[in-house]
Amino acid sequence: MRTQKRTRLLSALMALLMVFSLLPASALAADVTSTWEAIDLADITPSDTVAITMTKGDDVFALPAAAANAAPKVNAEISVSAAENVLEIGAPAADFGWTLTPGEEEGTFTLQNVSDDFLYVTATNAGVRVGTPQQGKEVTKVFSLVEASADNWYLRASDGTALRYIGVYFNQDTGAPQDWRCYKVGSGGAPGTNIAGQSVDFWKLTDGETPEPTPTTEPTTEPSPAVVPVTVAEALAGTDGTQFAVKGVVTMVDGKNVYVQDATGGICLFLTAADSSIRLGDTVIGSGSKTVYKGLPELGSAVVEKSEGMTLSAKETTIGALTTADVCTYVQLKDLEVTEIADKDKDGNPYTNPNVTVKDAAGATIQIYKAVVDKDADGAWAFKVGDKIDVKAAVGIFNTTLQLRNTLTSEITVKGGEPEPEYDTIAEALAGDNNASFTVKGVVTMVDGRNVYVQDTTGGICLYLPAADSSIQLGDTVIGTGSRTVYRGLPELGSATIEKSEGMTLAVKQTTIGALTTADVCTYVQLKDLEVTEVYDKNGEYTAPNITLKDASDATIQIYKAVVDKVDGEWAVKVGDTVSVKAAVGINNETLQLRNTLASEITVKGEAKVGFVTDLAELTDGARVVILNPANKMALSQTYSGNYNSGVGVTVSGDKVTGYGLSE
Repeated sequence: MRTQKRTRLLSALMALLMVFSLLPASALAADVTSTWEAIDLADITPSDTVAITMTKGDDVFALPAAAANAAPKVNAEISVSAAENVLEIGAPAADFGWTLTPGEEEGTFTLQNVSDDFLYVTATNAGVRVGTPQQGKEVTKVFSLVEASADNWYLRASDGTALRYIGVYFNQDTGAPQDWRCYKVGSGGAPGTNIAGQSVDFWKLTDGETPEPTPTTEPTTEPSPAVVPVTVAEALAGTDGTQFAVKGVVTMVDGKNVYVQDATGGICLFLTAADSSIRLGDTVIGSGSKTVYKGLPELGSAVVEKSEGMTLSAKETTIGALTTADVCTYVQLKDLEVTEIADKDKDGNPYTNPNVTVKDAAGATIQIYKAVVDKDADGAWAFKVGDKIDVKAAVGIFNTTLQLRNTLTSEITVKGGEPEPEYDTIAEALAGDNNASFTVKGVVTMVDGRNVYVQDTTGGICLYLPAADSSIQLGDTVIGTGSRTVYRGLPELGSATIEKSEGMTLAVKQTTIGALTTADVCTYVQLKDLEVTEVYDKNGEYTAPNITLKDASDATIQIYKAVVDKVDGEWAVKVGDTVSVKAAVGINNETLQLRNTLASEITVKGEAKVGFVTDLAELTDGARVVILNPANKMALSQTYSGNYNSGVGVTVSGDKVTGYGLSE
């Protein structure tokens, strides 16, 4: 056992960050060895390649960096030895190399392998994973280094609800090391008994095979020129080989396959390479060449960029009602019985994701292909044959057979599972005593670091979190629990825990500055036709300016820490502009404020969209539009021919339309 000093670990906690590395399950050639030297956390830089070990007694275990969707196994065939501050692993360095990246909060960090997979935890005892956390669970990849007991150090992360330590689990029957697991932090910060008495160390690569990032595949053809977005229906009706661009909301992500929908239909964007930044519910613009693969309509060799303005909505339907018109669109099916879970191929090799067959009350069946589903601590799937489930998923197709495709485990709900916790109305929490604990359910009206404003139909309140949670977004439905308090007039649930939920919609109340009261604090409002009288950024020192607004009655209010874009180094909003604002109402002592989360919540009057519009959210009040049938190059006229509106022939060139008059 090595004798590395830990005298610098405490200071390391406050400076840089650290994480683990798990043993791979595949046997490797015995003559491949990587060499590492002990390094203190404070000395690690983001350019270093680091191995992470767990020591118990005289035994040392290394955390492999290979992608893993189950608890990584301890592989006895790979030698791991540590002596005199030198670590030797009988495997290539690429299998154990991690990169440490500081987190947003002091003393936190993330860990990625050479393929940019993250180490993260899930809410099961065997829940150590290497990959991409599900959307809304990004907190599970954020670690800190904790001394759980005298000279016993652990990596700690949250599963979204509870804090967990990572360690090596020993089989209770044989006493042999089995796999890497995470257990809830016990009373007083103690580790679970199954991983007690262990300690983490880390090592910098000094010799052996230096890991190289997976090369990015470069396209072999020049990128296609910009294409004006059309509706998904127009792309579906287009000729194969034709370039189209569509704007849609993401309904499913699986590697290079990104399904999107708009109000007219759904289509697959088949990317040249997987893009881990694309998530379920994102609004994107994708362009590519129209094609069909085994019945699946696609835009092939697609490029995609993030956009905004669309919301993912699920159509409630039944298996029997599904048709090819639903392909790539998002649906919800309820009360389905699980009839088969196929998780092995014909040769008995296990699937990473099972194919799950479900049946409804009418006897109709459909398969959830490559179902995204968790395993429990015993390695069993989270549901079993005979269970009743509700499913939200995109509709897929293989040749002529319809399928369901989900992206997140949370899209499959087992009936009779853990019920949603009981909660109070926000009005009840607001009326409660200081320091009393309350649980509320609300829709998010503003996010700023640890401050999350929520509202329900009875009022609004701030959930003040112990740490910022980047997964929480404007419009999310959440359940928060915390201790009732007030900070400078702002009603809060302090030290709040938060979990995602569903069922609520962000509603905005149209009002005026003069009509606002303390009863509106933390609720979502819209104010129109406000004049910008000051944009204060302390001569460029502020990253978010304070913007003062005035209405027609000369009432004023400030958007505190306004989220607003810069254009050529200047704020997109300037003194004299007339704006409309959607924002939550804040308060500082007795002064009401506005707090926005997105730049799109502030609209400068007169910045109407010019060119083709496929999303009505892009239009501003008072915009003048031409309604165009692009296939026939006809504009809808206000004049009539018999019982029908006339059509006027127009010329379309790029994003310009000419040939119409005032009646169009």
